[in-house]
Formats: sequence, C-alpha cells, structure tokens
Amino acid sequence: MRSDPPFLQLLNLSALCFLVFPFLNLLIPYLLWRKHRHDTEHVAELGRRVLGFQMLWQVASFFTYMMALLLQAAAFHYFGVVLTGLFLAVLVLTYLANVVTVGYNQLMLRQGRLDVYRIRL
Repeated sequence: MRSDPPFLQLLNLSALCFLVFPFLNLLIPYLLWRKHRHDTEHVAELGRRVLGFQMLWQVASFFTYMMALLLQAAAFHYFGVVLTGLFLAVLVLTYLANVVTVGYNQLMLRQGRLDVYRIRL
C-alpha cells in the first residue's frame, strides 16, 4: 500500500459536497473510499469514519428539522405564533456544525494526525 496524505485530506474535504447538493456528502466520499481503500494506506479506516460521521449528521439533521417542525406546530396551535426564521436557523446551525467538524478534522490531518472523527469526552 502506498502512503498518500493529500488523498486522505481530499477524502475528508469531499464531505463538504453537501454544500452543493444534499447527500453528496455521502456519495462522493463513498466513491473515493471504494476506489482507493485497498491501494492507499489509511483510506479504509478514514473513509469509514468520514462516512460514519456524515451519516450521523444526516440523521441528526433530520431529527432536528422534525423537532423544529413540531415546535413550529405547537407554537402556532397553542399561542397562534409563527416562528419566522426557525427553519433557516436550524439549517444554518446544522450546516455550520458539519463545516466546522470537517474543517477541524482537516487541520488534524494536515498535522499528520490520523485519529480524526473520534468522540472525545
């Protein structure tokens, strides 16, 4: 297996494709991972971590939008209030969380650290 740190960084940054079209954050890293997982060092593990985080982000974003929808419905039903900007705020916060996470892990990869996308408590 050959070592290719720039490809590892590309694999990580490919998750930002969701900014262009939703679900590309899963498709592009998956395709890169599948193509290079057997011939490039550390791609198999990093690809699983990137895809795992992106799937978790998709699910968490979905449930966050559903909670916002329920909050909007409850506010309108009980108080007659329409919470303008709620969905935009949720969109911005979830996208920002993903971009910051990918950016942080990109910095770790540039420093040569491969222990990215690990939960540290």
